[in-house]
Amino acid sequence: MTEPLLKVRGLGKHFPIRRGLVPRVVGQVQAVDGVDLDVMPGQAVGLVGESGCGKTTTGRCILRLVEPTAGELHFDGRDLRALSRAELRALRREMQIIFQDPFGSLNPRRTVFQTLAEPLKLHGLCTTPEELRAEVDRLLLRVGLDPDYRDRYPHQFSGGQRQRVGIARALSVRPRFIVCDEPVSALDVSVQAQILNLLADLRTELGLSYLFIAHDLAVVRHLCDVVAVMYLGRIVEIGPVDAIFENPQHPYTQALLSAVPQVNAQARRERILLEGDVPTPINPPSGCRFHTRCRFAAPACAEATPRLQGEGGHQVACDRLEAVRAG
Repeated sequence: MTEPLLKVRGLGKHFPIRRGLVPRVVGQVQAVDGVDLDVMPGQAVGLVGESGCGKTTTGRCILRLVEPTAGELHFDGRDLRALSRAELRALRREMQIIFQDPFGSLNPRRTVFQTLAEPLKLHGLCTTPEELRAEVDRLLLRVGLDPDYRDRYPHQFSGGQRQRVGIARALSVRPRFIVCDEPVSALDVSVQAQILNLLADLRTELGLSYLFIAHDLAVVRHLCDVVAVMYLGRIVEIGPVDAIFENPQHPYTQALLSAVPQVNAQARRERILLEGDVPTPINPPSGCRFHTRCRFAAPACAEATPRLQGEGGHQVACDRLEAVRAG
């Protein structure tokens, strides 16, 4: 079998809470806690869940834009947490990110040419002005923009055009793996489809691997091969996209999918309404973190932390699967 391009084991990130005139740590925000994830070469893995569940923090920890508190990160066999700053900088060529906000992720004082030329110069991919201009024009064409736009500033573009510039910036250093951090959530629905089709085409043409972070399940189904469902810092279910959508096992996944609008009346699921609010990651529930909102919860769910288990690549972190299946 092919080895994973990205291998994540036990990833954790806790942010300290400091208070007082002389700041001291009084608690921890457990943003990510024990995440295991594999991304194979050429594969798109979707990471979904409610806002605040730790999706973006997971993506940034993988790229070491945020330093993990715990866990192992291996990219193409290399231990990312053991790399020096210089070694990590060199590896940035192979690992890039597309940010959620196309309005805030571009420097308003730089032209498109300056934005795209900087990584090319930084990594020594182009040395002469002619090479730089030709490569910037090629990148703009690849993402569906006119090369004549190279001298424009971000405020002269629409949201969809700005996100195309962000995609071009990520592609400029010819990466193998890209974290897509909700790249279409800030765009109009009509533009979302264009950007998703562009990402799908680029993946096919360039053999890219994606970690696609989203809260829109319909978007994930369109683009991804594997889906991981996250709740309060932990992955509760992971599997092939068709298995997750057609046969969700975890009660939280079932609730998420029941909220997806369905055009076909026969395909509509019974709406599952979750009771209560999402617990705070400062003091998450013991045992299964979903047990405070789960209709199948038993007293034992508050004691033991369930582990991902299953066959055929479809794994679920739930000790009450028999009760869930029985309805």
